[in-house]
Amino acid sequence: MFTLKSCTEVPLSAARRLPVLFALLLALAITLSPVSAQVTESGRPANRLIATAHSPAPAGATVLGTHGRQLISLAGGTAHMLPLSAGEVSLPWAGILPAGSDARLLAHASGTEGLFVITPAAIVRLTVADGKLASSALPPLPSPTPATIAVASILSGQLYVATDTGFWSLRLKEADVWTAHPSLPVKLVRGSCLIGQLDQLTLFNPGSTHVFMPFSGWKPVTRAPAPFDLLSVPAVTRFGAAHIFFVTAVQTHAYHVSTDTWTSYATPDSGPVAPLSAVTSGETLNVLTAASSVTSLSMPPLPTGYNWLDHSMVAAYLLAMIGMSVWFSRKKQDSNDYFRGGNRIPWWVSGMSLFATFASAISMMAMPGKAFAGDWTYFSQGLFALLILPVSLFVLAPFVRRLKIPTANAYLERRFGLATRLLGSSIAVFSTSLARQGSVLLLPSIALSTVMGVPVEACILVMGLVTLAYTFFGGLEAVVWTDTVQGFIMIAAVIGCLALAWSRVDMGAGEAWALLQSGDKLVTFDWSWSLAYPTAWIFLITTLIGTLGSVSSQDYIQR
Repeated sequence: MFTLKSCTEVPLSAARRLPVLFALLLALAITLSPVSAQVTESGRPANRLIATAHSPAPAGATVLGTHGRQLISLAGGTAHMLPLSAGEVSLPWAGILPAGSDARLLAHASGTEGLFVITPAAIVRLTVADGKLASSALPPLPSPTPATIAVASILSGQLYVATDTGFWSLRLKEADVWTAHPSLPVKLVRGSCLIGQLDQLTLFNPGSTHVFMPFSGWKPVTRAPAPFDLLSVPAVTRFGAAHIFFVTAVQTHAYHVSTDTWTSYATPDSGPVAPLSAVTSGETLNVLTAASSVTSLSMPPLPTGYNWLDHSMVAAYLLAMIGMSVWFSRKKQDSNDYFRGGNRIPWWVSGMSLFATFASAISMMAMPGKAFAGDWTYFSQGLFALLILPVSLFVLAPFVRRLKIPTANAYLERRFGLATRLLGSSIAVFSTSLARQGSVLLLPSIALSTVMGVPVEACILVMGLVTLAYTFFGGLEAVVWTDTVQGFIMIAAVIGCLALAWSRVDMGAGEAWALLQSGDKLVTFDWSWSLAYPTAWIFLITTLIGTLGSVSSQDYIQR
């Protein structure tokens, strides 16, 4: 009788290796093609902005905001959509204020939730839906006396408003009760501004700059460099991942939130004259000028030093990963070889594979980035993992080995039946493939796109294809050995970065340590109780739950 054999029961033939080679060629073609453009673009001046468009604005407009991709301008008591279209193009936002209210504009803030207009009597939210402007009133500030000056910004779904009488925040989803915060460290004056970026608010005042963290309060940072006078730069906006731009007719000053440094960019000759307000829309910086026009600016690609030698190493790495899958596919004779590596995987390879599996791009990039921008709070998660490690070594691992199961869900079928196993498999596929893998692929793709000039979508596609190829054709043995290579690369990268950073620090160890302490960069354990911020209690509980939950993880079970 003729029977069909699965791909896990026979060695991978030459014909079956064709999809692997095709995936490799496709991955290399996608990654290699945009590099020449990146090298060419990197040769352009990185310190000059590019004017991409000019569009008219209503006469007398003084404020520019956005909702989604739609620009909104304020002229007197009327809001306008830009670019102007026939029909419903304006909305009298002042009309919803209480009768006899003071409609003077004190401050405004713009974000994905809309454009917020702050007046002494009320706060108005302007949004765009179906090509129409809409307005709604928010609760007034709980100030006992009317404010005469204010600054506002949006951060993490909250509207922050600081006035000469107090400092409050409003959660925009509920939009019902204002929360009071510690008073400002300086007195507000005309020209002060408040910008939310990353996890902090930055208050720029003539002669000083302070940052506010919702869970740690205010602290001073580098002051604006002379002769830069904030009073003469009314156009302020946030831009990119960590920059805040101050646009003038001649130069644009960029403040980097994480590094606490300033950079200057030349404004193009056809750029804005007498800028009044600015807002970002995607990767475009839109500036409203006194001439009732909007100039759109973009930043050219920054030179990264990435070249063809670097790209050749990336191509060699991809080739090695898929080559390993082809090599190990020859050893596959049955399901035990495919799912358990024939029980011939060395212990140290299995251990390194576990390390590389759970130390994803989040561990390599996101947590160091958080430590660089803030402090060592996230480092406590690793310390708690070491503390709870004996539970995994002496309780969970022996238990799993006694079960002798090839997959995590095989025990569910043995104990509860096939239906439970299928349900468990479905939940595992959803939580791993859709929930976790999305962030794991997106984070390094953003970094690769920045360095290589390759679109983020292409980076995700390449990594997905290569990983799928060596997992599908090589089985568990290919996975653990490629994990081992990746684990050693990650360790070498960390050591190399530490050595490079230390070699470029122009100070002794004692001076560097004192500098870190003075900036509260070494704070590791925050024992305050809050479900809204990364405290030590949160890390301890989530690490314990994650360790206990690993007994149901396919990554843990197979190894």
